[in-house]
Amino acid sequence: MELRKISLEDVYPDPGNPRSKENFGDLAAMAESFALNAASPGEPFNPIVVVRDGGIYRIVDGERRYRAMRVARTASCHAVVCDDMDEANAMLAMIATDDKRQLTDVERSRGVQQMLLLGVDPEKVERAGRMARGSSRRVRRAMERADDAAEEMTLERLLAVADLEDAGATAGELAAVSDCAEGAWRYEAARVRARIEADAAYEEMRRVFDEAGAVVLDERPDGYEAWGYAYGAEEAVGELAAALGAHDSAVAVVSRTNGRARAVI
Repeated sequence: MELRKISLEDVYPDPGNPRSKENFGDLAAMAESFALNAASPGEPFNPIVVVRDGGIYRIVDGERRYRAMRVARTASCHAVVCDDMDEANAMLAMIATDDKRQLTDVERSRGVQQMLLLGVDPEKVERAGRMARGSSRRVRRAMERADDAAEEMTLERLLAVADLEDAGATAGELAAVSDCAEGAWRYEAARVRARIEADAAYEEMRRVFDEAGAVVLDERPDGYEAWGYAYGAEEAVGELAAALGAHDSAVAVVSRTNGRARAVI
């Protein structure tokens, strides 16, 4: 037996295969997934197995992959070519039929990255990678930032890096999400999002108090006692009004660390 490239025109399904009468499912979707094979675009990751039959080849494993390649208009493919059925049966005993094999998240990501690097049309990349429209640009941007680390990153992680960059994450924070172990990136991303949300809440609280005409401080002055806490802009206005209603003067203290606003007198 040998692995060699053969013309799909020289391949035919085994008429005795009981699966030939079955519904082979979404062949178009499988055909699109073959575009993720960076080494041999248009071919399945695992080659079909055929046996020589004169000058042509009979499929003994991989008819669904064969039919999907026909849908993709693949002209030739790599195949494990066996000289006879004894050899083919021995081959099949060593491998599992994988016509239902799903790509891992990292495999899918690598395929998408390869296509983007090769300049494949972004819409085609998104269809093949089952990605939302417009997401390929974000993946490409994250690839450039992550550099070599991107190869081992899932699409979900790359998109998270791009989203965090858009949200205002620092270079150090983006590096933390990109460079950590696969099992830790979600924690790092959550930590960055929490910091961004806290800063946004801080700025919103200051704006609300400024518009209300309050004196806004970062720390409580000596001699002032806490009046109340507010966890949102609307609540902050109420707390400030209560403080001013009960006393002649009040200041607002806004915490940057957790986005929490305090009206104190």
